Amino acid sequence: MIKPAQLIRQKLRDPSARRAAIYTLILLIIWCFFYWRALHTFGPSTAISIYNSDAAIPVMMCNEERPVTVFSLYYYAADRWGGWPFLFAKSIRYLTGYRWTDQGLYAMQAFWIFFGALVLAALSRRDRLPVTLIYITVLCLHSRVHQLLFLLSQVYAWQLTAFLLGWYCLRRFLESYQENQTFKTPFQKQISKHIVWGFLVLWFSYFAVWSSPASAPFLIFLCGVESWRMYLKTEGARANKKFRRGITLGAALILSASLIERLQKMNYHRYGLKRYGNDFKTNFELDTGYLTENLKIHLNTLGKLSWWPLDLLPAVALLAIGIIYLYFHVSKRKSSLQRLREILSLDTTMLIVGCYGIACLNFVLVVLVHHVRLSLYDDRFLTLTHLLVPVSAMILLFMIFDLTAKFFKVRQYARSLLIVAGVIFLKVNFPAEVSSPQYQAIKETAFVLNQKAPRGVLMGGYWETYVFITFQERDALTPVPFEGQGYRTPWTPERLKQVDTVVVEYRRSKLGGTEGPPAQLQQHGYSLRLLEPKWYENGEHAFALYLNETRRSLQP
Repeated sequence: MIKPAQLIRQKLRDPSARRAAIYTLILLIIWCFFYWRALHTFGPSTAISIYNSDAAIPVMMCNEERPVTVFSLYYYAADRWGGWPFLFAKSIRYLTGYRWTDQGLYAMQAFWIFFGALVLAALSRRDRLPVTLIYITVLCLHSRVHQLLFLLSQVYAWQLTAFLLGWYCLRRFLESYQENQTFKTPFQKQISKHIVWGFLVLWFSYFAVWSSPASAPFLIFLCGVESWRMYLKTEGARANKKFRRGITLGAALILSASLIERLQKMNYHRYGLKRYGNDFKTNFELDTGYLTENLKIHLNTLGKLSWWPLDLLPAVALLAIGIIYLYFHVSKRKSSLQRLREILSLDTTMLIVGCYGIACLNFVLVVLVHHVRLSLYDDRFLTLTHLLVPVSAMILLFMIFDLTAKFFKVRQYARSLLIVAGVIFLKVNFPAEVSSPQYQAIKETAFVLNQKAPRGVLMGGYWETYVFITFQERDALTPVPFEGQGYRTPWTPERLKQVDTVVVEYRRSKLGGTEGPPAQLQQHGYSLRLLEPKWYENGEHAFALYLNETRRSLQP
């Protein structure tokens, strides 16, 4: 039996294997370096990022001491955002005792984002290094991308890499279906590559759809792209059969994953209605009557970005290729058509089509659904479009450059120089690390609150409660937003039964106006009387101490 070390030495004697190993090593070095830079540049403590209550909820979910319930399957009180990353983090806490901080969760999220670059590299193995570099370049230099994608308060980081993994597994699943495999043992016959890859398609599709329901149409589209790739690679009458079979099998797995997630979500709604009197259901409706207005506003949003010329490049190129393909087909130029089919079936071409298609699909969904308008057309919904359009355009430019270098027989040197130039450009233009004074003030305020009122209750607006709790490692306060404000933890008002005093943030919460905190408060069925109007102040936050009169009156 050959030992692993001997096998490696034998492989490295092959010049092509040695080059591949060096190529992979260079890729991993570049990946690690820029991941390390991103950890220090885009985190929650930096000026680029924003740390608020929305960002604090995921950290709370990772450290939650309560048992896991159906309510934990999604971002608290929001069924548009799957909670599986935080359940995974919570299992790590259970096994190791590690207490998650905002920085720790950000490191895990950033790793997951950067892992998407390696998945794209696997989807275009011949061009894996340029593809990785392009993805990281857009990720780190496009201001709207890194301002949105790295936020702890957004779902897109978790969704993105999940459906990219689903895409990779779809390709391997469809490829394995066509392979004529020879099995040596009965066990190998039962556990074929096709079954394994089919399970992985189902697995990652489920996590992608669990992250966001929008992943389902993305994956169906990618299934069509991969089936088309098989069609282009197949000659004769078998091509249509392969296309139909590929899209049917792949779509069946994706729809099965969507069905599982749908049943899970229905149980979540049932649990919320039974336990908290609210099903926390998000209604997706067609924004009839506003589609033209929505389209104009979102196109204007894209046009304001300096990267907008890249938005049109893939569309123009794909349209031109489609016209040329149709011309060759109608004029029956078989040799030209075959060469074009070979170019279209390249992994890098499929990567361009897939990325641009998802970006366009995401844009269409943003225009169609009504909750985007209700959110005042926040461009966070365009995060995937902001990322994947430039990625597809830059890969297209690289492909044109590569084909030109091949024509002039300078491909090897040109590719190397381009990659070196790309790394230097990214290094020089990488955003500077700037700490956030606001983050430091929030952290300082949280520490003082924890010292002055350990295990107390903190009441205020939504944005003035949850944001402080994640910095309190021991004897943390319990956040209880005011009635009528958004709340994520419907069980926390019960804590008012157990405390004699309540800390109330009143300045940022705009409670009492310029006259200061009111003398009396009625919240969640409890009567609170002002004790200390200036209990603690720090910058834009001011806190008062109230007596819980209702609890006092119930005591014997």
